[in-house]
Amino acid sequence: MRFSNTLRLSVASLTNHPFRAFLAGLGVVFGVGAVVGMLAIGEGARLESIRQIQEMGVDKIIIRSLTTDDGENTQSGVVGITDKDIAHIGSEFDNVSAVLPITSWSGMVISHWIELPNVNILGVPIEFLEITNSQLVGSKSRFLTAKDREEGAPVCVIGSRLAESLFQFRNPVGERLLVNGIYLNIVGVLNNTSDRTLEGMGSVNSMLYLPSTTGFNQWSAPRVSRIAMPYKLLYVVVNDVEQIENTSRRLEAYLQTTHREPDYEIILPFELMRQQEATQRIFTIVMASIASISLLVGGIGIMNIMLANIYERMKEIGTRRALGATRQDILIQFLVESVVLTTIGGVLGALLGVLLAGFVAQYASMPTAVTLFSVVVSLTVSILTGVVFGSFPAWKAANLSPMEALRHE
Repeated sequence: MRFSNTLRLSVASLTNHPFRAFLAGLGVVFGVGAVVGMLAIGEGARLESIRQIQEMGVDKIIIRSLTTDDGENTQSGVVGITDKDIAHIGSEFDNVSAVLPITSWSGMVISHWIELPNVNILGVPIEFLEITNSQLVGSKSRFLTAKDREEGAPVCVIGSRLAESLFQFRNPVGERLLVNGIYLNIVGVLNNTSDRTLEGMGSVNSMLYLPSTTGFNQWSAPRVSRIAMPYKLLYVVVNDVEQIENTSRRLEAYLQTTHREPDYEIILPFELMRQQEATQRIFTIVMASIASISLLVGGIGIMNIMLANIYERMKEIGTRRALGATRQDILIQFLVESVVLTTIGGVLGALLGVLLAGFVAQYASMPTAVTLFSVVVSLTVSILTGVVFGSFPAWKAANLSPMEALRHE
């Protein structure tokens, strides 16, 4: 028998009992929907994690100053990364192209309209926009320059959220702020579209930025020498990313010899990204496996319905065998019915999974990403479910005796 005729007979048989076919395929619909939805959630989480790590810069090694066990502050001049460390790393490490230090203070920031306590104040290099993938807001905004740094100029750039808190809807560029007892002129407003969190210090959009020399000149205690003045963060930019792990190990060895206490932390975004990808793959496999249980239940439902169909259609099977249909014809017919049922359920399930992913992204504020791979895999699995769970009923139908089937009441 032609396959087209077999397909037509299979579809006609399913439409004769539409409600039964719907109930049988419902398990496959929910199973495929769960698989597509869970894979979309896992992929979205993976992409978001990788995006956050990439924003840190896969070509950078981040060194963060830590407080000591007795709670001394890293700005005390006692612990943390120092000017001596920066000079040595910049001159002695051949794979290092730039060393970008960031200092940190905290204090009261006062505008004409409002006072904000405990604002994070960062002394940053002129490459800070590139480090954080941030942009300036407004045509009159500018960032800190090399001249500002050399002169210790009383200027600052503020984050967009801090600007909103201090000035509401007014343009802050050109205004003055009283910061820890000194007046600073606002020369720009910075915004990070992904609201990036700087390592251990809060959102980039909520902080104030000035030349490090300005902060040193105004707020460094006279008893603290510049040689011992630590930095909160140090971004080490490498030339060859493939050698970044080796450079990181060399940095670790150097810091261990120059620091009596572990008052620093080395963060390697490149390694974090690889670890995150491996962890996320395991997480996705686990979620997909759990969701696949629904497909197993759906497959059992398909087998149950197909066995019931054989029992009800024994006379049909006996008549077809008596008219010349072979066992292979009967086997293919029932197998095609099972595959058609699971394929339709798979298509509907894939649509359900896409809707589920959209719902989660919209109302749960979780990133999702539906990939062609997840849809194709789910549809393939649904077809295989029809083959696997439809094979036994089809084999049983094909092996019925024509005489016994005709005598069945």
